Amino acid sequence: MKKKNRLAIVQVRWLGSASSGGWADRQTSGPVVCESVGFLIEDKPKHITVSTSVHDGNPGRYHSPMSIPRVAILKLRRIN
Repeated sequence: MKKKNRLAIVQVRWLGSASSGGWADRQTSGPVVCESVGFLIEDKPKHITVSTSVHDGNPGRYHSPMSIPRVAILKLRRIN
């Protein structure tokens, strides 16, 4: 059985924006700390992109890819 190149699985702690829907008397929340785990499918100087799932039979197909700006990343840890 041929061994495939596997993508890194990462845990990302990042600062995200927050808002409330509709009219509000005042700001009710500030930025929120988020945490995501996924396959690292892109590692660029200004951002990373993680995906919840990858299509093994169709390389380049990803489910729910999310790009996170590097300036928002608080911690990035490789799991595998």
